[in-house]
Amino acid sequence: MHLIRFSACGFRSLTHVQDIPVSSPTILAGRNDGGKSAVLAALAFLLGEHRLTDEDRTYQQDEGVKGQRCAETWVEGVFRLDAAEQAAAAPLPAELRIRRRSRAGEAACWEFFGSQPADNRLQGLGRLMKRTWPNWSPSSASSRRAH
Repeated sequence: MHLIRFSACGFRSLTHVQDIPVSSPTILAGRNDGGKSAVLAALAFLLGEHRLTDEDRTYQQDEGVKGQRCAETWVEGVFRLDAAEQAAAAPLPAELRIRRRSRAGEAACWEFFGSQPADNRLQGLGRLMKRTWPNWSPSSASSRRAH
């Protein structure tokens, strides 16, 4: 699986950024305190390598809640699968949209966005995710069907 783009909401200085492209190579450049480390930590959170702390949550700016941390933080990635990965997890689309989300006071979870076949024998996301992210388990994810 290859990450091709990602979005983040409520993660440090990444209040709400969408569709950041990832290619080979990807170069992060910017001034000090410009969010480069936040991008890397957000990606680590998406991949299950970073445990979200309260300090990772963005400060709210709206009147009445100014200075409070946001209640929900998420990072979402669009991943491209090669033909072998698609076949091994039969049948998955060429691209997967996966989000890791954490609400205040709750454990982080993964969400898969897309259609899932009704036939359990065709639901191969768990096998693919276990191989790619060893900490992933079906109980840590929820599926959302596309409409």
